[in-house]
Amino acid sequence: MSLSLWQKIQQDDLDAFDEFYHLYISGLYDYGMSIARREDVVDESIQLLFTRLYQKRKDISIKSAPKAYLFTSLRRLIIEQLGKQNNHEEIDFQNEFEFSEDSYEDSLVAQEQKIEDIEKLNEAKGHLTNRQKEIIFLKFNEELSYDEISVAMNITKDAAYKLVNQAIKRLTENF
Repeated sequence: MSLSLWQKIQQDDLDAFDEFYHLYISGLYDYGMSIARREDVVDESIQLLFTRLYQKRKDISIKSAPKAYLFTSLRRLIIEQLGKQNNHEEIDFQNEFEFSEDSYEDSLVAQEQKIEDIEKLNEAKGHLTNRQKEIIFLKFNEELSYDEISVAMNITKDAAYKLVNQAIKRLTENF
């Protein structure tokens, strides 16, 4: 679907661009905040990303995986923005894996078990490296394929499989 949208955008279809924007904005924002932890940097980077996309829409060739292309581009822009601001903070991941209780209708026992599991998972998450947190976010929050992850993180597909497996193993060891 998004590839056909991109083709429409390249043909100056503003409605398609609006739809493309709304299709990805939420995931891009969440991903950006997991990297930068600064709303101003994330907002500026997303704005710059979509401005550049629109300005260069006829020159940009997205053959497959528009989502991976967007995530990769956003990551580069955030790093660029942080560098411009002479912000030498280490790029780190905040607690983007915080879970909340969705249902208050569950029985008290089920709620207590869920809360306990959430606490254990959040504690286990603390044992992951930044790259492991990033790949878990892309795989399970954004539901990217291994091909898309390899593009977004600039690693091979085999490395993506290995990193996900290492992260899951570390989570289960510490759960």
